[in-house]
Parts: sequence; C-alpha cells; structure tokens
Amino acid sequence: MMKTSAAEVCLDKPQPARVASGEFLGSLVQTLARLRCQWIHRSISRPVGGKYRCWTCLREFPTDW
Repeated sequence: MMKTSAAEVCLDKPQPARVASGEFLGSLVQTLARLRCQWIHRSISRPVGGKYRCWTCLREFPTDW
C-alpha cells in the first residue's frame, strides 16, 4: 500500500453542479422553430441540392429521399 501525504490530497471547495443551459435552450428553441415552420408555413420551395426552403422564414430542410 502506498501512503499519501497531505500535499497530495485534493481539498478544493466543492463546486455546484452546472447545467449547460445555453446549449440546451438554443437547441430547444431551434427545434420548436423548426416544428412551427413545418406545421404553419405553407410556402415551401422545390427541392434543390438535396434540401428545400421555407419562403416565409427562410429555414432550410433536408429532403428525406
């Protein structure tokens, strides 16, 4: 067994748990905006280059085929 000295023991003050709220809220807002666009807006462009665009909010969506 190996003994540890007092200098080797970490006695830092415990930090409170952090929530990654910036990334989570950003992705939540993007998801809600995308769903709102798909449900409400009806002005969709023809697919070009594997994606189509909503002419109301200018969001781009990939084609599923």
